[in-house]
Amino acid sequence: MAPAAPPSPSSTSPASETSPPGGNHSLACLSGGTRRAWGGNNAGQLGNGSTTNSGTPATVRTGIGTITRIAAGGEWSLAA
Repeated sequence: MAPAAPPSPSSTSPASETSPPGGNHSLACLSGGTRRAWGGNNAGQLGNGSTTNSGTPATVRTGIGTITRIAAGGEWSLAA
């Protein structure tokens, strides 16, 4: 599955940071603290608690507090 295009920013959830696509998935940090991921998920790289691919942005569950940076590649995602 090829990475999906980033979601269009809206007045309620504009993207404050989008990472370059990973091998087959993409990540975004939205203003207000929400993290989204979409695309391939065979290794759980979307961080939404499943291994099901998602063509639409899914909310990322981190449990690590404030995230200021994101990165993606191959079958991995990184949040710091």
